Amino acid sequence: MLGESLGSAVAVRIAARHPERVRALVLTAGFPVADPVLAHAERLIKTLADAGRWDDAARFALLSCMSATDLGAIDPAGLEAAVAQTGDAMPPGTLDHFDLVSRVDVRADLEGISAPTLVVAPTGDRLVLPESSYRLAAGIPGARLVELPGAAHILNEADRATWLGHVRAFLDTLPLARV
Repeated sequence: MLGESLGSAVAVRIAARHPERVRALVLTAGFPVADPVLAHAERLIKTLADAGRWDDAARFALLSCMSATDLGAIDPAGLEAAVAQTGDAMPPGTLDHFDLVSRVDVRADLEGISAPTLVVAPTGDRLVLPESSYRLAAGIPGARLVELPGAAHILNEADRATWLGHVRAFLDTLPLARV
């Protein structure tokens, strides 16, 4: 099972409550509970959205989720297009999503995970700090931790390729499942 960002908390909860259904777990840019930075980001996005300022919410999302290098490579017109695309892509459930971010707490579930687990920490993530991934790995028995140096919350093409290499290497260490 793969979980990224908030999806990591969902995957943790499923793995803890239904261990017979989870043979392996990969958690990327995840958190057991929102740290202060994520909590502030959640509040800001909700405040902007509640005020109908979706463009500003999209700008903040890009600033917090992309690496400075990737942002710097986009010309001003391209950046405005990315803001518009991000705003248009925000589904109606965006506010509910961020509300859940503020309430999720799976710390008590971590020690009950029995599936082999890989935790991937993008070290340049400014939305979900890498320390949150470190806490996930520390709380899950036998979890393996790998870092993606400098990677942001949204992985660029090179970081996705590195991530995929780590996931494949992890899965290759596991016994084949019987069908």
